[in-house]
Amino acid sequence: MLRILPYLVITVCVLLSCTSKIDSLTENKIKIRGVNLVAPPEPFDPVYFDSLVELGVSHVAVVPFGFSRKGSQRVIYNHEKQWWGEKDEGVFKTIELAHEHGLQVLLKPHMWISGEGWPGDFFIEDDFIDQWFNEYNQYILHYANIADSMNVEMLSIGNELRKLAINYPAYWKNLIEKTRAVYKGKLIYSANWDNYTQISFWQDLDYVGINAYFPLPKNRIEELTDLESIKDSWSPWVRELNEFNSKVNKPIIFTEFGYMSKDDSYNGHWLVSDSAYDEEDQALAYDALLSVFRSKDWWNGGYSWKYFMKSIPREEYYRRDAFIFQGKKAEKILKKHYSTGY
Repeated sequence: MLRILPYLVITVCVLLSCTSKIDSLTENKIKIRGVNLVAPPEPFDPVYFDSLVELGVSHVAVVPFGFSRKGSQRVIYNHEKQWWGEKDEGVFKTIELAHEHGLQVLLKPHMWISGEGWPGDFFIEDDFIDQWFNEYNQYILHYANIADSMNVEMLSIGNELRKLAINYPAYWKNLIEKTRAVYKGKLIYSANWDNYTQISFWQDLDYVGINAYFPLPKNRIEELTDLESIKDSWSPWVRELNEFNSKVNKPIIFTEFGYMSKDDSYNGHWLVSDSAYDEEDQALAYDALLSVFRSKDWWNGGYSWKYFMKSIPREEYYRRDAFIFQGKKAEKILKKHYSTGY
């Protein structure tokens, strides 16, 4: 017994060390104060990570796109024609720099559907669904292996694939099982705000992810005029989210939230894209969301959409891509909330 004791001690220590390492890599000890990073077309100056730290950011989402098209079973990713930040070289470097700056990482692959863009309505005929999911599995498992090798804290297995997520849950459960076989961190799926209650595989994941573009007000009757009225208009959605959390018993993360710098931006970006430029309403919308949710125990924080790793020339980008908060009033609101750590 005495002869084998040292070996037992060594084995226990190794196991405890591994467990401790995994826990430290995967557990989110604080509410997420995050941003989604726009993958840049070329290598960027690390000074932008200094700016994020100064803003109070604790987490970043790295977003490598994959591409498919209607009538095709292919999923294209890490292609030579993609931007640097979406190819493996850029993904590795971005994760490395984020960790060097003390930021935790969500690796969050997105699908882009050629000719359609948003993947929410993308659908594959039953005769080809096996082939498509086989390609999609390779796409996600590719990033699962990167996430594991880079000690990434969390991985999203999909983003806003509304029809495919609702109609083919068995394929997603199979993907989750395969992903857990190669990746030790936390898993999440990023559902659109209008269908998160229809996802049937939340219990197989660690978190509920919602892209939180909830339109305010929900009933479209009341008029919102100031911060308090916008905060009050969240009440129906908060009740719905609270009830949902009670059913699934999983923390909720807003894998995306954000607003356009447009009049009445809190109404829903698909309804206000042609409205007049308005930084004030964007700032009010940010302030209301973070004020309402920061006190909710079941809300684990979120990632603002979106942050460019480059300087933003005002006239070139501000009106064309109104989701930008950099250099606008909304950035000061984000800093006000993020710098206090919720």
